[in-house]
Amino acid sequence: MRTLLLASMAVIVSTACGTAAPAPAAAPSPLSSPSSSLSFVEDDYARALADGRAVHRLVFVDAWAPWCHTCLSMRAFTFRDPKVLAHAAEYTWASIDTEKPENAAWVAAHPMHSWPTLYVVDPTNDTTVLTWANSATADELVALLAGASAAAAKGAPIALSGPAANLEAELDALAGKKEYAGCAAAAERELPGIPRGAGRATTFALGCALQLAADAREPMLGHLVERARKTVANPDEPILADDRSDLYEAIVEALNEEKRTDDAHTVATQWAAYLDAQASRAPDAATRAVFDAHRLGAYLALGSPERAIPMLEQSARDFPNDYNPPARLALAYAAMKRYDDALTALGRALPLVYGGRMLRLYALEADVLEAKGDRAGAAAALHVGVARARATPLSARYAAGADELEKRARTLESK
Repeated sequence: MRTLLLASMAVIVSTACGTAAPAPAAAPSPLSSPSSSLSFVEDDYARALADGRAVHRLVFVDAWAPWCHTCLSMRAFTFRDPKVLAHAAEYTWASIDTEKPENAAWVAAHPMHSWPTLYVVDPTNDTTVLTWANSATADELVALLAGASAAAAKGAPIALSGPAANLEAELDALAGKKEYAGCAAAAERELPGIPRGAGRATTFALGCALQLAADAREPMLGHLVERARKTVANPDEPILADDRSDLYEAIVEALNEEKRTDDAHTVATQWAAYLDAQASRAPDAATRAVFDAHRLGAYLALGSPERAIPMLEQSARDFPNDYNPPARLALAYAAMKRYDDALTALGRALPLVYGGRMLRLYALEADVLEAKGDRAGAAAALHVGVARARATPLSARYAAGADELEKRARTLESK
């Protein structure tokens, strides 16, 4: 059962009662309409295209999800940066919440493997001139926008700027296709020539290396870890705080895989301290909440989930329509074996969650009930989650997830 609980924690942190919850109203994330930022046309792609055509501007699209901490980081930092705001009048800015049922047709027409994915579209013919998966610093985004504008003018594919950006895109594409050996080989070949600015590429490289068989990953994992540790320790490395946190997480995972548990604990301690410092400097509650997911991950890595309770309760008070704080509270309480408190927290989260991501929360509810010895309740929770998810448009990956939950429910009922 601990295995099941840990699996649920991994999917909800990363990237969380038995009776059917009502279909929720749209529940905004803390930064769905960021202040002091760009003005987005939200969840209305047709309107954004019309606006772009009317004023002869390219359309920038931020495809995001409320569970995606990197998406919220982009909204809290990159989209508020003066370097990006200086280009506000040059584009029509649109955002698409990929979890909302009303956006299902758009999502089906724009398959994604990474959140956020950023697009620049020529509205005259609805042609995509840029697709960028993952985050971007302000400098990176300005360069990408300039490249997209030039590409649109020439009718030619955009050329990415710099070796780090090219390598990141290559590794991300290979990882998305599960070509882990090719991803690791490309990292082994290219990373030594990129002294700075390859933080995300290093994260992808570690992730790919960990997917290889032990004999194949051993030669490269050690020096990838050391490179990553130097990167996170360098305050001048040009990466977002969220990406630095991703790299910390990848290092901890790699060190644990190598059975270097003392080193993993040391890095997890540094990771938690870094995130706590970032959160303490946040200018508002929404920016502070950007770090909730990774702070919980760091505390779980340290075996101290109780440290997350105060911050998550505060976020739940600050954002009562967001399902993420109570879902994360449920994860923390489950790790503490406070199962009744976990179920109470889920009771707060489930009426708010929408889209296929709800499957993760019902899976966690089943994990908690099974840990309490209530297999019938666990199966019932899974059936409720599957029924509710299938009442909304599902992407292929979520449809497969629903099938897995249904299979698990039948297994529980057969015991």
